[in-house]
Amino acid sequence: MVLIQAKKLKEYIIADDERIYSVLDATGFHNIWKASDSEIRCATPDGDNKTGVMVKLNKDLYTAMFSSDYSGDLFGAIQRVRNTNFADTMVFIHNVLGLPTGSGGKTYTDPLGQLRGLSAGGINDRQKENKKYTEA
Repeated sequence: MVLIQAKKLKEYIIADDERIYSVLDATGFHNIWKASDSEIRCATPDGDNKTGVMVKLNKDLYTAMFSSDYSGDLFGAIQRVRNTNFADTMVFIHNVLGLPTGSGGKTYTDPLGQLRGLSAGGINDRQKENKKYTEA
């Protein structure tokens, strides 16, 4: 399995705000907003407090989930929310960001991916023409 090391993956995520929004959204966090140039806030998947989670946009992606007294990095927060191990969390993040994971890893399919694509006007599924029958 070919995965980017955690440190390099954090650097990749920090380079573009949309990447961190995608990862948070795919994990189930919602009401995501940028509180300052160095901080993103959102609600936990099962909460409604839009300031309940803080993600610092620093090299460690320091994250605090105030409702569960979690503090650590973003990867650990995702691990806790998804109830998975570190390796599965890394594969999940790679898949969300469209990064290669190698041939032997688990794959994550976004259940809302097609709907997001349709709302953006992008998905063209292969359409089959209906079979036409004669009047007989």
